[in-house]
Amino acid sequence: FIYLFFLKNKTDVINCIKLNAISIAHDYNNDYQIKVIEKFNKYSNENDLGINIELNVFTEKNFTGSIFNYGDVIESILKKSKTKYDLYFYDNTYGSRYGNYFLDLKEYLSEDLIKLYDKKIISDTCIYKNKLIALPSRLEYNILYSNRSLLKKYNKTIPETWDELIETSKYILEEEKKSNKDIDLIGYNGYFNDKDDEMLSSTYEFIYSYRDTYESSFPDITSQTAINAINKIKQIKEDISSESIFRSNEEFAISRLLLGKAIFIKFIILPDQIYEMLDYNMTVLPGVKKGISGSIIIGNNISITKYPNDKAYDKRKEAALFAFKYLASREIQKEFLTKRIVIPGIMDLYYDEDVCKIAHCQLFRSIQPIGKPIFERDDYNYYAEKFKIYFSEFLYGNVSAKDALKNIKDISYIYEISTSTKYTSAGLINFLILSVIITLMFLSLIFIFLNNFNPFFEFLSQEYWILIVFGSIMNLSACFTKFGTLTSFKCQLSILLLSLGFSFSFIPILNKLIINFPEVNKISTWIDKHQYLFHLINFSIDILLNGLMYIKPYHIHTNYIEGGQNFQICKINNFFENFIYILIIIYKIIILLIILILIFIEWNNQKFHNELKFIITAIYIFILGSIILLILNFITINNYILYYLIRGYIMVIISISLYIFIYGYRIIFGILHKQNLKLQFINNINKKFISSENNSESNSKQIYHTKSYAETSFYNDSNNDKTKSNISNITSKTNKSNKTSKTNKSSKTAIISKIIKIINCITINIIGIGYFKNNDYQVNVVNKFNKYSKENDLGINIELNVFTEKNFTGSIFNFGDVIESILKKSKTKYDLYLYDNAYGSKYGNYFLDLKEYLSEDLIKLYDKKIISDTCIYKNKLIALPARLEYNVLYSNRSLLKKYNKTIPETWDELIETSKYILEEEKKLNKDIDLIGYNGFFNDKDDEMLSSTYEFIYSYRDTYESSFPDITSQTAINAINKIKQIKEDISSESIFRSNEEFAISRLLLGKAIFIKFIIIPDQIYEMLDYNMTVLPGVKKGISGSIIFGNNISIAKYPNDKAYDKRKEAALFAFKYLASREIQKEFLTKHILIPGIMDLYYDEDVCKIAHCQLFRSIQPIGKPIFERDDYNYYAEKFKIYFSEFLYGNVSAKDALKNIKDISYIYEISTSTKYTSAGLINFLIFSVIITLMFLSLIFIFLNNFNPFFEFLSQEYWILIVFGSIMNLSACFTKFGTLTSFKCQLSILLLSLGFSFSFIPILNKLIINFPEVNKISKWIDKHQYRFHLINFSIDILLNGLMYIKPYHIHTNYIEGGQNFQICKINNFFENFIYILIIIYKIIILLIILILIFIEWNNQKFHNELKFIITAIYIFILGSIILLILNLITINNYIFYYLIRGYIMVINSISLYMFIYGYRIIFGILHKQNLKLQFINNINKKFISSENNSESNSKQIYHTKSYAETSFYNDSNNDKTKSNISNKKSKTNKSSKTAIISKIISYHYSIEGNNELE
Repeated sequence: FIYLFFLKNKTDVINCIKLNAISIAHDYNNDYQIKVIEKFNKYSNENDLGINIELNVFTEKNFTGSIFNYGDVIESILKKSKTKYDLYFYDNTYGSRYGNYFLDLKEYLSEDLIKLYDKKIISDTCIYKNKLIALPSRLEYNILYSNRSLLKKYNKTIPETWDELIETSKYILEEEKKSNKDIDLIGYNGYFNDKDDEMLSSTYEFIYSYRDTYESSFPDITSQTAINAINKIKQIKEDISSESIFRSNEEFAISRLLLGKAIFIKFIILPDQIYEMLDYNMTVLPGVKKGISGSIIIGNNISITKYPNDKAYDKRKEAALFAFKYLASREIQKEFLTKRIVIPGIMDLYYDEDVCKIAHCQLFRSIQPIGKPIFERDDYNYYAEKFKIYFSEFLYGNVSAKDALKNIKDISYIYEISTSTKYTSAGLINFLILSVIITLMFLSLIFIFLNNFNPFFEFLSQEYWILIVFGSIMNLSACFTKFGTLTSFKCQLSILLLSLGFSFSFIPILNKLIINFPEVNKISTWIDKHQYLFHLINFSIDILLNGLMYIKPYHIHTNYIEGGQNFQICKINNFFENFIYILIIIYKIIILLIILILIFIEWNNQKFHNELKFIITAIYIFILGSIILLILNFITINNYILYYLIRGYIMVIISISLYIFIYGYRIIFGILHKQNLKLQFINNINKKFISSENNSESNSKQIYHTKSYAETSFYNDSNNDKTKSNISNITSKTNKSNKTSKTNKSSKTAIISKIIKIINCITINIIGIGYFKNNDYQVNVVNKFNKYSKENDLGINIELNVFTEKNFTGSIFNFGDVIESILKKSKTKYDLYLYDNAYGSKYGNYFLDLKEYLSEDLIKLYDKKIISDTCIYKNKLIALPARLEYNVLYSNRSLLKKYNKTIPETWDELIETSKYILEEEKKLNKDIDLIGYNGFFNDKDDEMLSSTYEFIYSYRDTYESSFPDITSQTAINAINKIKQIKEDISSESIFRSNEEFAISRLLLGKAIFIKFIIIPDQIYEMLDYNMTVLPGVKKGISGSIIFGNNISIAKYPNDKAYDKRKEAALFAFKYLASREIQKEFLTKHILIPGIMDLYYDEDVCKIAHCQLFRSIQPIGKPIFERDDYNYYAEKFKIYFSEFLYGNVSAKDALKNIKDISYIYEISTSTKYTSAGLINFLIFSVIITLMFLSLIFIFLNNFNPFFEFLSQEYWILIVFGSIMNLSACFTKFGTLTSFKCQLSILLLSLGFSFSFIPILNKLIINFPEVNKISKWIDKHQYRFHLINFSIDILLNGLMYIKPYHIHTNYIEGGQNFQICKINNFFENFIYILIIIYKIIILLIILILIFIEWNNQKFHNELKFIITAIYIFILGSIILLILNLITINNYIFYYLIRGYIMVINSISLYMFIYGYRIIFGILHKQNLKLQFINNINKKFISSENNSESNSKQIYHTKSYAETSFYNDSNNDKTKSNISNKKSKTNKSSKTAIISKIISYHYSIEGNNELE
């Protein structure tokens, strides 16, 4: 025998070794795993192997956790105790989940053994990351069962294609219905139900059966083949089946097979003992063509745990491998196949004569297996669940095949930015844009080699300019690392490029600033001599730090987007890499700080003063962009295009800004001024050469002067000597910047006689939904009214329309959607609506407010609590309850009597009584089938929510108390008690049980207590149970959820044509809702009404359970928590299950439940976050400082720094910044339409207050006197009034159509509200406001260009340009943010808030604030001048007067010369005087020419006098 040889050599090694195997099953007995383990142990014992396998089968009885989720059970065991178990039997679905924990069997099994198994099965179920982690231990397949008798009767063959199956089924069904039209026969079951992954499995095998050839692989999920396949599935459902049949389960299939009531059935291969009872043939499933089929691979795998690399485990490992080889061997698999215990994966066995005498070899050989898509996502369960949702939308809804398959693909497909235009052209467009920008940057290097441009590049040497440009190119190149599939290398390369790009951009500047230090020092001297070494050291630090990051590679994290497109991002998952990353950032911050300090020190280096201003602007934008990039890391962006492009474009802005403000602007200046240089050169050529000496001298002077012009127009050389002497006493200083008509009673006769005249012969339509048209209360009440109407000649007839599966083509499983779709499509088709009270919030807008039409007396009949919880929508009475149901407690009479126990009134009493009886009954019979309490916390619809809500309500403090807050300690105590009940007297499976379970237990008497709805008396009388209200936390407190139906009237159009129908509907409504009718149907046990007065009526109480009804304490479902109650209930179920059946704490579960509907907001309260309070204080401090800073415009010493505008204009500008900041306050507290509109108004006025004074000044300051300038100069206040009036008018128009408050519901996060424009008019006005602001900015920019060389205010214009640049940049970012999905409410508001803060502070600082800083830095100079003046000797009154006059002039003059730019005016004017542009005949050319002419003209001050 094959194992004897192995035994002889290994006995000594693996002597007396115990192996542990694990499996999960519902039943401990009759399981194949037990049989194979027993077989091995017997073999081991007979051969003295000394190996024994102990099988641990987890069942509900011996495992405290949940065995319903098999995947979690084994995974938790593998994580906690990797070596506790040696062999694992598990569902092949979970191979991808456990793969990391198992041995790679390729290293231990012989090729001969592996080759025995079918390659397709192995590759689809046993391979994980190219490792063989398992072999199949047992297989199952779906096959086709064909009704022999019916096929023989109609001379039909077993179908081999899906078209044949449809044709055969159609024919037989039609023929059978001719004999018996009510025959209960189905064509095909499909097996597309909601259980686990069955819908996915059925779909996958169907698509696989649609492949082109036998050898073809599985078609792409979005291919035309897949579309054709699933369209065929839908055709089968519609032609020979139905939705309910397709949704049916195993029990339905087995019952149909046993009864022979199906032509074709798809089901797994049944044991022969059952198959032999059937009148069916087994064959493979059909395909698109003959010879093509597909069956999903169902079954179990066996794997060996991955042992630690420790010799202590060697013997166990060898023993496990020996056992594994034995269990996987051909001989053992053959034996169990012949015993019909397993279907093995060894295809060779199905050609074995001995096997084929017993097994269905031909069937097994014909099966074409396909594995489940277990590797599509890390979490296969999630994939299967989402697949089910999307495919159901197609199969049972109206979504197209193409869209459904696209949605399915999107569950797992990873999208990426690329140059391919398959999914988006954004990648290609941006690739080209980036390439063009980089190319232009590279080509721009040519300018540093052109002589005419040399004067503009004197700040640094050529090699440094090359470095700086390459720095910007490197920053931009980092964007290319996001193209294509993301890898760890690309992530690290991106950081390296950005790091080097930073250094290339800033180290040359640092180098220059150190060398340029005002005092000679060792560092400056050393760096000056070793510049290349200095750069090498800095770049080496970059390479070193970035190199260290390669030790621990980046983690590629996949962002799976719910209902969106998945994408991958770079993530750091370890401390070391985080540490290095922080070091890099710190290193860069240090460089920036040193540069900023050096700039501050060298600020008054007049030769390079402009350079420093531009560098400061570049650094400011770089820091701003970096902060935004940092903030973006905390924002959840669910669109992969936006995720990459936003980051990319911020990097582009940073790169371009660095390029322009350090290098690029020099080219612009050079181009603008190159004509000056040429003109000087031409003038030089035209000079007469008198003598060689004079000629030489002239040339020398000309060369000097050509260069000098560039310097004087580019650099700032104003009164250098004087400035230096004045500045010499100044050291560094720091500054701190920061929302009835009543009807009278009348007799019945009077009403009828009045109504008859109006509504003679009117048919009103009522709609209801039910599975059966007969024996329903809806039919009874309608028949009652029609009979009454006929007897009294009312001329009103109600036609009842009950939608059932037989008369409605859509799905009746989702009642909510059915009625809503009808209300949307045909608002007046139906008059009365009967619907589940859970949908009041969904339909409320479509129904009449009954308060306006019903008498107070009628409304008051109904219980206030029931009305408020189920019939009120937005303070309107939209319905009255038509029928109610409640949960009650059924207590076993016999058992309570037997043990002398009373019916419990509290939950503690219920637990104590149940525990006692269970223990006593188990003493008599330890295997007794008796339960304590069923709980009714199952997954059907909203039953878990209903059970939880009524339980929490039963925990309130007093009878009068309202429902406790969902996160309160009361609620926590309540749900902890639920869990205690489950653990002490029940179990998970009992708590998850359904109605059938409860009814069966009631009928059999096999429960102590059962929670169930009030059942009809004819059934109740059969039971040995008492009905009482549910217990509570204390006696007298209870809670029962309000189930049932409401009745409403449609909201008719305001048209007289509908008046008669409306009155007829109201009459019918009042009749149906009247006390008399409700009483009659209560006594007939047809319904439970909401009129509490009836339960005190003697006639009623003789028949009905009045005491019970009076004791019920109703609580409505939370139907108004969210717009979509179904969604709320579904999420509630998930979160509560995590607590009740998982390990989530009560507090966390209730917090998650609260978050489904709770609207979070930014406020000064610190209940949820202190961010609101902190930012409120920050904003307040900044606004206060801005306001207080206005004092400086009234101080004499600061007057020279504020000469650009008058005091009232400076006040307007500061108030503009304050208004911009104040807009942030509109986001605090509950968001309203008014706040949304106020925010826009503040921003709009803030803009105008900031820029209109500047526009005013620039127009008045126009180089040529003109009518507009003159008029504005004379009517400045009127000019401002016109602009502000336009603002008020446009913003006022927005109030006509108020803002829509949109709620962002965040999956698993915190919901919040945002302002949204939902109509064309408001959008139009909003766009008008933006266009108006853009026009103002454009005019300002044109005027700045025209007046650029106004030397007196040249600095002013530079600062204004910077302010505009930052404002535009901030506005663009705010615009981009509107396209980004931000799921965190704090980030949503604060990011926008801080961008507005940056905009406001920038406008403030670059227009107003910097003047204060300049004033503080220079105020000592003014005082010094004044002191010197006092010290002068008074010689004569005339001289004294003259001296004072000169001194006053000189004091003012200094501020001007040190603040404004008066560099070599006379010389400049003489140079420019010959350069005025001539106008062309073309008016457009003339305008452009004139603008350029103005631009070049240099004037001290052209302000209109």
